[in-house]
Amino acid sequence: MEGFWFYWSLWLIIIAIFFFYVNSISRTKWLLAAFIIMISANFTLSLSMITIKLPIIGIGLLSFSYIARLKLKDMFYTYFVVTLISGLFLLFHYFIYFEPVWLYISPLISITSLSIIVVILFVKNNLNRLSIVCSGFIQGEVVLFLMLLEQSHIAAASYILGDFFFLDVLAISMISLLCWNRIEYYMGELGSKWNTSMFVKNQKSHRKINA
Repeated sequence: MEGFWFYWSLWLIIIAIFFFYVNSISRTKWLLAAFIIMISANFTLSLSMITIKLPIIGIGLLSFSYIARLKLKDMFYTYFVVTLISGLFLLFHYFIYFEPVWLYISPLISITSLSIIVVILFVKNNLNRLSIVCSGFIQGEVVLFLMLLEQSHIAAASYILGDFFFLDVLAISMISLLCWNRIEYYMGELGSKWNTSMFVKNQKSHRKINA
């Protein structure tokens, strides 16, 4: 059922913000944003030939405005990775709409898993990762719609930008990246503790030798 992963992930994020976010003002803002995105998923905006789900507008504004505040050098590199992500998004959607016979794995799994791998390999900062995934998927979604229109594909007439499949892909990717960020954090803590304990042991052994 399309939309399941989107709502499930949002509720997980809401619970995490409520119980683990220390700053009460920021927590309220993030909770409000999460609830607005959740409620707005049921509404669409129709403009001529285009139908848009409201969450994609809000998510797009947040992610692209974040990238726009980066330094020029970082912005170019970030947009390079964004293009890679949108390319992956388009590749698997090409198989869905034009060559479905070659599609052996679920597009949901294929798009999310490969996008997560690319972002983790190329980007270290967690906020950058999240903004890149959002921007890449949105860019891919827009280009896909234009491509369907250009090819006069039958799906273009009923296509919704930011539909529940798109939101599911985005939600799974973001939850996976947040989990990976936590793993990296705890592994770093473990590594620093290990290095500290080894340093203490070496100091003690040197003292024994000197004694």
